[in-house]
Amino acid sequence: MIGISKLDNPIQHYAWGSRTGIARFLGGPHPTSEPEAELWMGAHPKAPSTIQTASGTTRLNDAIRAAPREILGERVVAEHGETLPFLLKILAAGRALSIQAHPDRSQAAAGCRREDHLGIPRHDPRRNYRDVHHKPEVLFAVTPFWILRGFRPASEILELMMPLGLPELLPESSAALRDGDVRRFFASYLALDGSRLAEVLPRILAKIERDAQRRSASSWVLELERQFPGDRGVLAPLFLHLLELMPGEAMFTGPGILHAYLEGVGIELMANSDNVVRGGLTGKHVDRDELLSILRFETDSPRLLHSTTARGERVFDRVADEFALSVVEVDAHRPYNRKGAGAVELLLCATGSGTLRGSEGNGQRFAQGDSFLVPASVSRVQIDGNATLFRATVPGSVAAADAEPVST
Repeated sequence: MIGISKLDNPIQHYAWGSRTGIARFLGGPHPTSEPEAELWMGAHPKAPSTIQTASGTTRLNDAIRAAPREILGERVVAEHGETLPFLLKILAAGRALSIQAHPDRSQAAAGCRREDHLGIPRHDPRRNYRDVHHKPEVLFAVTPFWILRGFRPASEILELMMPLGLPELLPESSAALRDGDVRRFFASYLALDGSRLAEVLPRILAKIERDAQRRSASSWVLELERQFPGDRGVLAPLFLHLLELMPGEAMFTGPGILHAYLEGVGIELMANSDNVVRGGLTGKHVDRDELLSILRFETDSPRLLHSTTARGERVFDRVADEFALSVVEVDAHRPYNRKGAGAVELLLCATGSGTLRGSEGNGQRFAQGDSFLVPASVSRVQIDGNATLFRATVPGSVAAADAEPVST
């Protein structure tokens, strides 16, 4: 039988990562010798966590395969199959990630089948769809975190771009915006050939440079141009909402929402998928037609994710079938006690230290940066100490300890 088990987690060293963000979160030395972009906690086959079992060090996906109902729980297996349905990450953006969107379930399944039929290997860089799953995601800001997310209204895009000479430089795009047609505007912008973009972009940038204010949309255009010279994505802050999440705030991004993470450290919780369709700020594969086919062009202002708090656990509203996020606070006068969730969960200590006990009774000491698998078979969980922990599990199993919920 597998009890509460400490996780050993892989780090992804993407070029956009930070040399301080993840190391500082884990309480380790920094700066690191190379960028650290994401620390993955989960059972994704690309980079699974490991645990210690009776047979030695075991990859989490292999442990789940050997005992799916014990680890995941009967309900999770019935609803999601014999695999962990979510992936928990520490994400540290030292520079911007690509502008991207994720498919919904039907788009992912159809796209994966189509690319399989074309004979494109699953790990080929030309692929948009590496699996049949959708990829909704929540980002919780650990530090101030800058995001581009969702299209601005057509009138707002016009207001930002008219002073830059948009009608003369991009007449088709300008006409689309005057008609309130954001989709036509973006399609026209994506269709610009390289020579026309090379002609237009420097003239726009020259006008922006004269009056850009710090951390404004225009200043981010200049910063993105510094990071990705000549990329069509550098103008994205003028047509996507620019947001700064403050520490403790969280935001949900569903299918078809164009977005890019610009800067900061956060906790990301998502469905266990690797499907990304890119549109700019990248040297990776960009499929403009496929991007347009999955995008949603609603222009509502993005909203922060709502949460309720009870007995030291802040539970964020359910936004996906595969995962749910909460934050647990314990101190010397307020331990955390609850019955087992009946579903798998992962715990990550963000600050402080303490002791974690399951129904088997043996306590495990933890400190900043430690993470644990809590199998569904654990019937009771107790956390003592002074600490803040993130808790990721499957909806239906995130209710806090008995108390009246209080809006936060």
